[in-house]
Amino acid sequence: MIDLLQRLVCFPPTQPLAIPPLPIEPRLLYAVNHAYPCSSNGYAVRTHGVASALARAGVEVIAVTRPGTPWDRSGGEMSDFPLEHRIDGVRYVYLPSPSTLGKALPVYTEQAMDAFGELLRVFKPHAVMAASNWHNALPAALAARHAGLPFFYEVRGFWEISQVARDPAWAGSAGFQHEVEGETAVAQAAERLFTINRLMRDELVRRGVTTTKIDLVPNGFPGWPTPGSDRPTRESLGIQSRHVVGYVGSFNVYEGLEDLIEALALLRRRGVDVALLLVGSGEPQGFGAGQASECSATLAYLQLAARLEIRDFVFTPGRVPPEQADDYYDLLDVVVLPRRPFAVCELVSPMKPLEAAAHGKRVLMSDVAPLADLARLAPNFSYFRKGSVASLVERLLELLPAPVNTLPRCEALAELTWDKNVAPMLAAIKACAPSRPPIAGKHPE
Repeated sequence: MIDLLQRLVCFPPTQPLAIPPLPIEPRLLYAVNHAYPCSSNGYAVRTHGVASALARAGVEVIAVTRPGTPWDRSGGEMSDFPLEHRIDGVRYVYLPSPSTLGKALPVYTEQAMDAFGELLRVFKPHAVMAASNWHNALPAALAARHAGLPFFYEVRGFWEISQVARDPAWAGSAGFQHEVEGETAVAQAAERLFTINRLMRDELVRRGVTTTKIDLVPNGFPGWPTPGSDRPTRESLGIQSRHVVGYVGSFNVYEGLEDLIEALALLRRRGVDVALLLVGSGEPQGFGAGQASECSATLAYLQLAARLEIRDFVFTPGRVPPEQADDYYDLLDVVVLPRRPFAVCELVSPMKPLEAAAHGKRVLMSDVAPLADLARLAPNFSYFRKGSVASLVERLLELLPAPVNTLPRCEALAELTWDKNVAPMLAAIKACAPSRPPIAGKHPE
């Protein structure tokens, strides 16, 4: 991998190709690690938020998932999965090969670079943008350099820091340092970087990235929800408690959902008639409701609930598609985001607070830095002391007796639409389109 990174850093600066410009709208090849309709996690939601907003602004977006996915993660049962999807003006492309299976990372990266090179010859984009992490971005970046196209990098998180949350002993290891160096090299080689908040920007600058290359593209407000036609109810899920608190999202160790289960046990011991609804999965991919309801994280949560003698009050319907998640929010009196004080949580902003606030729900969050930065956005945001189950319990005792479904719509959220947030990306793409003509090749029909 060192040779590949050096090629990226040392390759001559991109130059416009001597090809007459084609009379087409700005076109972007967007390399991502997870995407609709195969995945419905937060990464895929942000991918679609960014891509669809750019499409509405007049950019033709070809979103390409990491070559080989989902086939190399699915055990081979994806033979009928379509290779292309069009969703809200975005063209999603899936590449069955190369696969990561049985290959060293440098070999896979070289093959993936060739696959991206072929896509560039076919689609002739004006620019290439890749999203985290550097393993996903490097093949696209190398292909862009060889084609003489500008490369932008969207840094959504530092996956090596996320890994430390799962394996603290990995911090400071040679593997950890290698990941830092790879992430930094790709970031430094990009013509522009986009990241989600000030904390991420500061970390990039600390790693040696020039401040003026970085623009903020925060997570976007998903829009005011519309009720579904076949909505779940508390009764249909078997919930009989007076109050329901819950969480909708991915089940990662740093989310602190174990703390929320412990808080439920303490509340019930104090006589509060409350149940817990956990909607999501620990798996990155899912094709619909219930697909990942028995993931390892879910089983661990249910085992913890059983040990605390509250198993009958914890409900786990599994991962649901984003459009159905709205209906589950409506079942909750308080949405809880109990992120623990891990390094990743002190850097990365989740989209969950905006989604919950769109429903007019009270949102109780730990006071890790990215969540604390949101305090001004909505009057229904409140906080407990990060890492403290006792503080979480006390704040829930204050919030649960309050009337529900009476909060006014927070119009300030409308200022955080994806259409507004992607403005720096749009400016970069449009700036390169007139002077960076598409590369040669057959124009796709």
